[in-house]
Amino acid sequence: MLFTIIISVFNKEQTISRCLESVLNNFKNNFEIIIIDDGSSDHSLEIINSYKSNFPNLFIYHQSNMGIGYVRKKAISIANGEYIIFLDADDALSSNLLHTLKPYVLEIKPDIIRYNIDEINGVKEKNRYISPKYGLMTGKEALELWSEINIRYGLFSMYAIRRDLFFKTEFIVLNYYEDVCNIPRLLYFAKNVLVLNYTGYSYYRSANSLTMNSINNKSKLEHFVKAHDSIIYFFKEQLGENDSLYKKIKEYYDYHLKRKEKELLS
Repeated sequence: MLFTIIISVFNKEQTISRCLESVLNNFKNNFEIIIIDDGSSDHSLEIINSYKSNFPNLFIYHQSNMGIGYVRKKAISIANGEYIIFLDADDALSSNLLHTLKPYVLEIKPDIIRYNIDEINGVKEKNRYISPKYGLMTGKEALELWSEINIRYGLFSMYAIRRDLFFKTEFIVLNYYEDVCNIPRLLYFAKNVLVLNYTGYSYYRSANSLTMNSINNKSKLEHFVKAHDSIIYFFKEQLGENDSLYKKIKEYYDYHLKRKEKELLS
């Protein structure tokens, strides 16, 4: 099996149908869907179960609320696909994503494939998730290229990742920003990264995503600090504090920590 699409769901009855329909538009490709309902109290699970008869490779699990980091770690451990794609229950895949990725997977077999995402709902910095360069590169070259202040790359939504790569490093579990924490590690261990000039994912940003209550924002900032500290420690151990790539990565994450403090505490 080529692909496993992992969807974490927590009270997403308003968007889960759109999410699943986008996956089923890729129906003719060789893939499975793993959905973990993370303790939803709305009708999400009922809606998900209604799709089961139309897609035999849809596997549904239900658990008490543990957070997205635990969900993703569990799903990785039971996935059968050669490549893992994470899909948030708010969002949607492009209808031809798997068809587009398939020849690269079969011919090049990169450890990581990156594609563009379309941010929906009026984001000012529209191109911040666009790579400045496309093609095949090493994981370290990707880290060097993307560790520029105006570039964002710590979002699982923009990658298809070879499943075996997850077992070369520890998957750090956080309730928030676990992708920010884990993606640099995966890139470091990736022999090759293929970057496509192709939009494969629709990222629906909630209008009130940054207007949470102060307790929630404080928790999010605490998790970003954990992600930041974990990344800095990892690369210091791997590269040494005098290494130029380490210095660049540290500068990048120090900057974004200050940005998050301002964003979440203002």
